[in-house]
Amino acid sequence: PTNLPTHLPSGSPTRNPTNLPTHLPSDSPTKRPSDKPVADVVCAEVWEPVCGEDSVSYSNVCEANKVDVKVAYEGECCSPGGKCSVEGSSCSVGTETCCGQTYDSLKCECSEERRWLCLIFDEACPSPCPQETTTTTTTSTAAASNDAKWFPDTVNDEPTCRYGSDYPLSYEGYGWLFDDDVDDSGEVIKTGEQKCCVEYNLPCQFQSKFNDDMWYPDTVNGDKTCEYGNEYPPSYALSNGMLFDSEIECCIEFNLSHCIPKEPK
Repeated sequence: PTNLPTHLPSGSPTRNPTNLPTHLPSDSPTKRPSDKPVADVVCAEVWEPVCGEDSVSYSNVCEANKVDVKVAYEGECCSPGGKCSVEGSSCSVGTETCCGQTYDSLKCECSEERRWLCLIFDEACPSPCPQETTTTTTTSTAAASNDAKWFPDTVNDEPTCRYGSDYPLSYEGYGWLFDDDVDDSGEVIKTGEQKCCVEYNLPCQFQSKFNDDMWYPDTVNGDKTCEYGNEYPPSYALSNGMLFDSEIECCIEFNLSHCIPKEPK
């Protein structure tokens, strides 16, 4: 009896419930039959990223299944403003394919419904569009029912933020719409444009009338200096240590010796 094997052969069945598989096979469904997240599942540490229908990237299918989220497409989620690669796993420039859940497919000459079908299934947009769907009809309907907001968009093939009501209805669900922030007196303290540009790190070149005139670091003719005005990037208004009441404060903060007064000898 002492020579019995100390473990079962690999093909032997086991009644130990703790020996359940720790990860799902690659062809497993993306949604479990249970409506509740399966928190007790331990997923393998495998980097095979997928984008869930909640616009969150998961390291693999198992991690998405674990929280009961369907997989929208393979690869990491691309943020608004990103141009996604054919594989959908990274954001890059120069592709005409549509990437799931980005506004990139708005370049396609299709109706809103067809554009978002393209997003969901991560396919190239059909061009030209079928006659039963036209951009003009859909856009006018959306614009009539939408409230004007700031939202990420592409203008002349460049990502930016713009104001209007002709955005896809799905943008509201994804949190891609921005309003001005106002204080108790009704005064605007942060514009929707600023919030949009900062959120997506877009190179918005604008001079906002809502920016206070302040001293801020800048580069002029290749030299670092401090400038006065309201043409600073929107992120400066949301960061500590970028805006100053006086030139001397700005110069000292960034050690700009040419504008720091010298002490008398």
